[in-house]
Amino acid sequence: MKKTKIVLTSVIIALLLNACKEIGPVVPWSNNGASSSSTYIENPPQSPEPKNVLLEEITGVSCPNCPAAHVVLDNLITSNNNRVIGVSYHVGPNMFNQDGLPPATSQDMTSADAQTVVNYFTFPGYGPSGSVDRIVHQNVGPFSATSIWDEAANWGGYVSTELAANNPTPVNLYLSSVYNVSGSTKTINVSVSLHYTAVQTDTDKLSIFLTEDSIVTSQLLANGSSVDTFYVHNHIMRAAVSNPLGDLINVPSYIAGRVDSLNYSYTIPANSVWNPSHMHVVAFVHKYQNNRSDILQAKTVKVTP
Repeated sequence: MKKTKIVLTSVIIALLLNACKEIGPVVPWSNNGASSSSTYIENPPQSPEPKNVLLEEITGVSCPNCPAAHVVLDNLITSNNNRVIGVSYHVGPNMFNQDGLPPATSQDMTSADAQTVVNYFTFPGYGPSGSVDRIVHQNVGPFSATSIWDEAANWGGYVSTELAANNPTPVNLYLSSVYNVSGSTKTINVSVSLHYTAVQTDTDKLSIFLTEDSIVTSQLLANGSSVDTFYVHNHIMRAAVSNPLGDLINVPSYIAGRVDSLNYSYTIPANSVWNPSHMHVVAFVHKYQNNRSDILQAKTVKVTP
């Protein structure tokens, strides 16, 4: 009898635990069909993890001032123990006339998804320019006070504010990726787990990008007349895995203890020049209501062929 009671009790506990798990819908997105998600409540909620910062820059290969901004971004990444994540947008001459492709260019790094992001946040018409966590800062540079974009000289101060110990993230983000090759098809499978540590009153979105480092192609230099044909470009946004402006985090509530697990699969375009061994997945949670676009947390992982 004792053994029977123990078995029955274990079964009941297992059923109760499974009953707490909410299976979410299949979420449509723009690039490769659909992603899947599931959500549940964990008790107790996790403690907040250290806040990371996403720094997005608008740049161009025919922009003579842009190499100096590239150095600023790289220095912020290394000096902050990789808690700063970089994404560089090349949006082409339609938006940014500094991407006219100088001589000996080996490839075009522009991206329609990058242009969608820059269009949404209103291109400032001046480059290089960057955004720290998509927060509107009261700046006195060439941009209006309502812009998320600012000059490279101001990025460091904004990064320090966002990384401060008294600025915990309301959502912990866990990110992993698996690279698969089947014949000529190259696929990146991405898993994201979001663990809310505090109540959120605004609706949130999840964005997932693919970036690439170590791209060697031409860059106009600071003197405006010479070109480095072996310039190394990093953090280049290749494509959005999610909708470029983010997928709605489709859960019943944004409360402490809320967990949302999502899985994506992205197929690299056939005959592309992308090098998966130099690529990263970048994921970040951000607001999109009430004129807020603040990034709550960001993570990046290397794509490992």
